[in-house]
Amino acid sequence: MKLKHTDFVWADQQKLKEIDFLFNGQNIDLNAMHGLLGAGSVAMSNDDLYKVSFDLLNGKLLSSQNKDIIYASGNNTSHYRGGLYTKNNHYESNGNGYGYCNFLRISKDGQNAVILQSTDSSRYGDLSNSADKIYADLFGK
Repeated sequence: MKLKHTDFVWADQQKLKEIDFLFNGQNIDLNAMHGLLGAGSVAMSNDDLYKVSFDLLNGKLLSSQNKDIIYASGNNTSHYRGGLYTKNNHYESNGNGYGYCNFLRISKDGQNAVILQSTDSSRYGDLSNSADKIYADLFGK
């Protein structure tokens, strides 16, 4: 996918600095993260997150048939499927860990998106609400 600022968070410290996950002088316990393989184990820039999300929704990562199966309505009351919460007119995802938090709000066709990332995870709820408001203000949904 030619992602430029994406890696596993348990990569070496130098690689994490290269993708701008760590600031100069900041260190993290890679051993504590190594066992956490899953969605929370990937760090990426806003540009890379948008590219992956857009490609996911537009047939570059999944066939249209598989996308329809994953994101179709179902009995899941929280409407969480394939890493995204399904809302009426858009999808959402959220992340929180290692002192960082991120919020993605993206239209179902991938054309409109708001991505908010912060190093202040203590304000997770406020930031999530801000992402919702920014998306609604920009795209009216």
